[in-house]
Amino acid sequence: MIRDFFNKQLMRMILVIFLVGEGILPASRLVAATAQNLGAGQPRTIEAAGTEEDPVSLEKRLRLKKVVISATRTETQLADSVVQVEVISKEDIRHRGARTVSDVLNNQPGFFIQRSAVSGENIQIQGLDSTYLLILRDGERLNGRLNGGNYDLSRLRVENIERIEIVRGSSSAVYGADAIAGVVNIVTRRPDKPRAEVRMQAGNMGAFDTAAALALPLAEKFGLKAAGGYRTQQPFRYNSDAVQTDGRGLVDYSGEAGFEYAFAQNWVAAVQGDYQRRRLWGIDTPETGGVFDRTNLTETAQTAFRVHTRRDDSDQAQSAAQTTQRDDAKLRKELTQKYTQADFRLNGSYTRFRDQYLYDQRNDTVQDKYEQTNENTYAIHGQAALPLFSAGRLTLGAEGFFEDLTTPRIIPGFVKRNRISGYSQFETRLGEGFVITPGVRYDRDSQFGDYVSPRFGVKWGNEDFIVRASVGMGYRAPSFRELYLYFENPTFGYRVDGNARLNAESSKSANLEAEAYLTKRLSIDSNAYYNEITNLIQTSTASLNPLVYQYRNVASALTTGIDNRLIYYYNRYLRFSLGYSLTYAYDVGAQRMLPGRTLHRGTVGLLLRYKSLMFRALTAIHDRMPYYLTDTAKTPDYYTAAFATVDLNMEYVFSHGFSLYAGGENLNSAGDSRYLPLAPARVYGGVRYIFGE
Repeated sequence: MIRDFFNKQLMRMILVIFLVGEGILPASRLVAATAQNLGAGQPRTIEAAGTEEDPVSLEKRLRLKKVVISATRTETQLADSVVQVEVISKEDIRHRGARTVSDVLNNQPGFFIQRSAVSGENIQIQGLDSTYLLILRDGERLNGRLNGGNYDLSRLRVENIERIEIVRGSSSAVYGADAIAGVVNIVTRRPDKPRAEVRMQAGNMGAFDTAAALALPLAEKFGLKAAGGYRTQQPFRYNSDAVQTDGRGLVDYSGEAGFEYAFAQNWVAAVQGDYQRRRLWGIDTPETGGVFDRTNLTETAQTAFRVHTRRDDSDQAQSAAQTTQRDDAKLRKELTQKYTQADFRLNGSYTRFRDQYLYDQRNDTVQDKYEQTNENTYAIHGQAALPLFSAGRLTLGAEGFFEDLTTPRIIPGFVKRNRISGYSQFETRLGEGFVITPGVRYDRDSQFGDYVSPRFGVKWGNEDFIVRASVGMGYRAPSFRELYLYFENPTFGYRVDGNARLNAESSKSANLEAEAYLTKRLSIDSNAYYNEITNLIQTSTASLNPLVYQYRNVASALTTGIDNRLIYYYNRYLRFSLGYSLTYAYDVGAQRMLPGRTLHRGTVGLLLRYKSLMFRALTAIHDRMPYYLTDTAKTPDYYTAAFATVDLNMEYVFSHGFSLYAGGENLNSAGDSRYLPLAPARVYGGVRYIFGE
């Protein structure tokens, strides 16, 4: 009996530790659980409130109680969201062996990372590239898009990230331009308790990565946080005898710091600044002859502030941890409590992005080229979420976005524009598990005029089965680079020009998502989508000799498909996952499939967490992708081969916060030099120290 009692207490402690590691419970609950389970007398255990609940069901219910902000731009419980939000916790990030946000999102169901030696690592979601995906950090828009407006996600490190929230589907009604495909919001850690993390990692191809993050409350109401890192990697070649490189070399420095101050009851003010210096380089050997050293040096500096209200969710977390059976009245009270509270937020940011490009011909100077581009963006945003006759919550917001560009590539060398916006949305519960959220946004762009973006979303169901549906309209104004800039690839003898006559894109979108826990061990979610885009901006052939492409508005295009994921919990230690995505992306004007999209994609994953050991394996299988050499071709001139990638990662945690980890990416060395420049098998190993978790 003594041994049985000890084993029960030990399993309870493992469960609580697991929930703390997932970010579901605050660390303070771990101390309370220890005192309860190991104290004398009759402890208050999980079984005390009712029948013992299996760990999978408890994890499921607590996951749905997570508070997210990206779906409606206000604090909303995940179970109450009318649009699908995927939350990737800091623990999930570690399990993937990720160094950057690109590593985190790669091989997620419905995501595909496009790699380029010039523009870096860009994400595809719902058949659309990162041009249509809004990237935020703590709700602030990130600047520094390259070429046609793509954002290189490998620039964003993970050490100071608390979680990543991913919204699938059009969010233009609350976020405006660039959110046609969805939103990725990177939420950084708060300095609410002492925490520190230091990591050093090395691998093949000259890879070295070191990073550190610190959160430190200095007083009851004041806290500091800081993070920084250094990363380097040599370029790779598919042909070891060639001079030309197929992948880029990298030297990256980054640092950030900020503080928070709780200056009044439930009010918080925060200021943050960061800087990144990133040097990308490679070697080109164009068909015209010669050897060229290509160097791209980018620098990004951003400073931001925010002032907002904050709720105390400790009671909610406590009730979730101590309850094993669903109390409908109590849960309904928790879900509707937010409608009786007012929330306010004011935030702003300034970002400066400098891009220096040097093209240096060896042993000659005739074709040498140096260009410098400076881009400044200013943003200000205010929002109020107000209870409305206890029937729901009304959110009102206004936003200003201003940008300017200085570059020798355009005449007179300087351009600017601004966008003033206002939006509103109403969130209400019509019954048990039934939520609707209509919303609308108005944008006035100084260069492209007026746009109205409505959205209507509905959620129905309980924690075992949830259906979400939303429809909306959106728009995207052409980026400065699509309008004015150009880039060239001398290796293949072409260049891409901007087009100042471009029109803004507009979209109509619909999403239908179902999330179900079929058994205590099996869950499935499925997201069907439809995006119809008018004036889609694509590159078209402007000249054959020399070969020049230009950004142009395609008459219309559509992307439709479905993303599926199945997770099976074999036991509390072992989890299997299956993912499948069907993506149909069609250029209606040219009557052909959109290039660079794969029709079928699948993933198979395994995650083992036992005692101090974590092991993860993932295989991703991709169908072939079409490419065209001319505008008139109805059938692809070139297909990439179907391919698969294999990733492995494992970590062993010692006492006192130390751990060793090792892994590999693309271990089967899939890829080719033309349209699929995946790095050959990459192996790595490192050491990590974590304090305060």
